[in-house]
Parts: sequence; structure tokens; C-alpha cells
Amino acid sequence: MPTNRLENAPVPRGEGAYWESIVGGASAVLDIPLWRAFCDDLHERLIRRWLGGERFEAALKTDLFDEAVGQGLVGVLGALADEVYGVDIAGDIVREAARKHPGLRASVGDVRRLDFAAGTFDVVFSDSTLDHFVREEEIREALGELARVLKPGGRLLITLDNPVNPVVALRNRMPQKQMGELGLVPYFMGRTLSMGGLVGAVADAGLEVLEKRHIMHVPRVVALQLCRMVSGWGRVHQPLVRAMLACEAAAALPTARFTGHFCAVLARKLEGSPR
Repeated sequence: MPTNRLENAPVPRGEGAYWESIVGGASAVLDIPLWRAFCDDLHERLIRRWLGGERFEAALKTDLFDEAVGQGLVGVLGALADEVYGVDIAGDIVREAARKHPGLRASVGDVRRLDFAAGTFDVVFSDSTLDHFVREEEIREALGELARVLKPGGRLLITLDNPVNPVVALRNRMPQKQMGELGLVPYFMGRTLSMGGLVGAVADAGLEVLEKRHIMHVPRVVALQLCRMVSGWGRVHQPLVRAMLACEAAAALPTARFTGHFCAVLARKLEGSPR
């Protein structure tokens, strides 16, 4: 199985064979326990900030890479919902996530064509899943599916790459084949939406936007390298994660749209929505 099949031509998120082929390469580059712990803590804070204190019957998580290579967020979602489901396009990722989290109801699936009945979930958490498509229309198609499987009144918490962040913008303009060969981005980076674009697309899907926020304000490239360097220094792990999380204070500044690596939106499915 090849570890990297990055080409100059774009590859959509929905091509399962492609994502199967790069799982090994992506895991080798991004399986940094300290970085994974930071990402999990960052998303846990967001989930608890926007959904904490409520109880739900069923939650869906799209993209199970975090759960396959690290602790992930199954436990966090499980504290809020009676049942936690997960979907990913790559079978290897699904199998590993299911092995590590026996309570997770994991399956292979394409977020543009979910194999769930309408109104199945109270909560859908989609973290940086829809920003791997070639066309904006595919992002909107997937948003329509996420809205369809939500119950009326159900919540969608979604994050996408922030194209206004200069580092993200530069990365997305560089040749992807070369980025993969350098081990910087071992997978296809697709289209994404600005905060305004995401808010509009979510509303077009029949959802009411409740909250919006830019997240991950730590300088990502520097932080990743630092996490690699100190991976064996156990005594600095917790202080470093706390320091990286402290950078989230930048979300309250006027410059947040430039420093945040992701746009995050919380939305609710409207009663009587046609989807």
C-alpha cells in the first residue's frame, strides 16, 4: 500500500481508495502524542463551552482520525450522549477507531451521502472534515446531509480551515505534491470557507447559527515541531499543553480572524426545516 499518493490534480475527500492509501503517511507525520493531546483538549473545551450541561440521545462524529491515532473525543461526546456514532471514508481508520473505542458505533461513510435516516442525531460534531473537497458545492452538499440527519432542534458543531489565516492561505496555495514530499501536509487539502462563508452555508442548509469562533491560535508549525522535540521530556508535557491552550485567549482579540487556524460554528436545526 503506498503511503503517499499526492498528485498535482485534486483528489476529493469522497475517494475512499485515496484516503486508504495515505493513512500510513498521515499517521506517521501527525501521530505526535503531545500534539494530539493538545488538539483533543482544544476541541473538548469547545464542545463543553457550547454543548456542556445538556444531555442527548445520539451524537455523530465525522472523521475518526483523532480516535484512531490518539484518544480523540469519543469519551467527551459519550459524557453528553447515550450513543456515539462515527463515520470516516477510510476503512483502516474506522477499524482502528472501533478497536480503541469499543463503545463507538463506527462505520465507513461519505459525509455527502450518509447512511442514516433523517432526524437520527441530536448532535453532529464535524471537525475539519468538509475542507477536503475539490469544490465548494461539495461542502454545501455535505452540510445538507449533516442537516438532514439532525433532529429538529439538534445541534451541529463544525470546524473548517480558516482561509484568512496567512499560514493556512500560504499552505493552500503551495503545490500539494511538494508539500507531501516534504512531510508537511501528507494529504489533499481542498476548498474551505471563511467564517462569513461558513455561516452563510450553514444557514442555507436550514440551520440557525448560534455561536461562531476562531480557534487554534497557537502558531501551528512552530508548535508541531516543538511537540516533536520534547516528546520524550515528560515533565514539560502538561505545561506545554497549557501554554498552547493559553493562546486561545487571542480569540477575544480583533485579530482573531487572522490568528485562528479554524473557523468554528454552532448551529441548530430549525423546527419545520424541509431537510
